[in-house]
Amino acid sequence: MDYPAKGHVSAMKRTAKELDAVLGNWLEEHLKKKADGDSDFMDVMMSNLPEGAEMSGYSRHVVIKATAMVRCLDVNN
Repeated sequence: MDYPAKGHVSAMKRTAKELDAVLGNWLEEHLKKKADGDSDFMDVMMSNLPEGAEMSGYSRHVVIKATAMVRCLDVNN
């Protein structure tokens, strides 16, 4: 890897950690509250993945956060 790109890699890792924290907080908020009639993406994901479920060895929490991250980063949505 050439050295000028190294700064970009660090920035991408830092951004990924920040996004993970935001999505984690979003998920935790949804886990603490019951749906009030309006369902959003997190509510749908939580209703489709029962508590304790695993997908390819990953916990429900990780699967939901990863899926939400992909949706947030997909500019075609």
